[in-house]
Amino acid sequence: FPVFHGFAGGKGVATAAGIVFALHWPLGLALLVIWATIAFGFKISSLAALTAAVLMPLGGFYFFGNSLTAWALVPIAVLLFWRHKANIRQLLEGKERTIGR
Repeated sequence: FPVFHGFAGGKGVATAAGIVFALHWPLGLALLVIWATIAFGFKISSLAALTAAVLMPLGGFYFFGNSLTAWALVPIAVLLFWRHKANIRQLLEGKERTIGR
């Protein structure tokens, strides 16, 4: 929870992206393109982050097979979903903030 955001929000998605880029940059790049497409298409950052979080372990298993590295991406994705509980609730209610608003 950075001081720059009033201790109200973290950089979990950015940290997860850094981990994926460090493990396998093509997977990181693919997830970044997916995130950007959804973020700028729907103007909802949390939707883009959650979509990338779902696809991250799937991509990990595709590139790494049934390995410890691929399995390590699963708890990261679960943690991202857990930290976005409020955003998921707002998405389901149609009240999630949009980018630029």
